[in-house]
Amino acid sequence: MSQARGRELVRLHQKLLDECIAARPTEREIDEVQTEYYQIGGSILFIATFARPDVAFHAHFISQHFVHCGYAHLRFARRVLGYLLKTMHMGLTYRR
Repeated sequence: MSQARGRELVRLHQKLLDECIAARPTEREIDEVQTEYYQIGGSILFIATFARPDVAFHAHFISQHFVHCGYAHLRFARRVLGYLLKTMHMGLTYRR
């Protein structure tokens, strides 16, 4: 990956984080996305705990918004899930 592409991804990631922090979801929006957000967030928390510590920051950020999640938060969680799918070959291996 080129440096320009890497910088572009970092900027996009920061933009998504800023959107999540600034988001003020309505009650209707919370009701619509809550179930899917819980499922994705729980999966990311499990993966971060047992196999992928590289997403621990993102798992923590997602868990902070479990109570008041909106579309911006769901979009961020889906992006983290997409990263995990693209990098399935990475992870911790436990051996005896």
